[in-house]
Amino acid sequence: MDKDKALQKIANTLYITTQCVPSIGLMTGKMGIAIFLYQYSRISSNIDYNDLADSLLDTIYPRLYKNTPKFFSEGIAGIGWGLNFLMQEKYVEADDNILEEVDDVIRKTDKKDFIVELNEELPMFSKGIYLLARKMKEDLPSCVCELESFLSSIELDNLPYEYTKSVKYFLSRMETEGIEEDRCKALSSKLPIIEGKDAYWNQLIYENNVRLYNDSTAIYGQINNLVTNIRYSSLGLHNGLAGLGIVLL
Repeated sequence: MDKDKALQKIANTLYITTQCVPSIGLMTGKMGIAIFLYQYSRISSNIDYNDLADSLLDTIYPRLYKNTPKFFSEGIAGIGWGLNFLMQEKYVEADDNILEEVDDVIRKTDKKDFIVELNEELPMFSKGIYLLARKMKEDLPSCVCELESFLSSIELDNLPYEYTKSVKYFLSRMETEGIEEDRCKALSSKLPIIEGKDAYWNQLIYENNVRLYNDSTAIYGQINNLVTNIRYSSLGLHNGLAGLGIVLL
C-alpha cells in the first residue's frame, strides 16, 4: 500500500462510518474527523469529503452546550480549538464571534476544573492550549498564575504524561510569545523532564501516530487493522484513522 491508497482507504472508511460516531469531540469524535476530511478534500480536489465535513459541523454546533464537558479531549475547549483551526486555515468561513461563548466558558475555568481534568482519559491543559490558539493575550498572564497555583498544590511527579507534556508545550509557547517568561521558565523547570516539550500541536494531539510514521509497515498495518476492525472510538485523531491520515498528508 502506498500513501495515496492509504489516504483514500481512510477517507472512504470515514465517509461511510462517520455519521454513526457518537462523540462530537476533537480527539475521538466528529470534530477531529472533520478536520481530516477538510484537509483531504483540499489535496484530493474531491468536494464530497468537504461536504461531509460541513455536515459534521452542522451536527456538532447545536450539541456544543448540551451536557458537553469543558475539556480539550472530548469537550468544548477541543471543539472550539478545532473550529478556530479550520477558520484560520480557511477551510470554513465564519464570523470570529461565533466562538465568543466558547471563549467565555474556557476563560471561566479554574483550579477546580484543572483538578477534574486530571481524571480525564486524555488529560491536557485545556485552558492554556485554547487561549493560545485564540490569541487571547489579555487572559494569558492570569492563566499562568492559575497554573502556578494549581501546580503548587499537587504532587508534580504524579502528573499524567499527556498533561505534563501539554503544560510544557503551553509554557514553551508562552516564553516564545514573551509573556511571563521568567515565571514560565521557573514553572517548567519544576516539572518532570520529558521529550518533545516544543512539540507542534499535531504531535501534542496524536503523538503516537507521529511516532508510527517512521515505520511505513507499521502505519499501513495499523490502518488496515482499524479498517478491518472498525470501532467508532478509533476513527478520530487520537490513535485513530483520522489522526493517521493527517500524519500521512
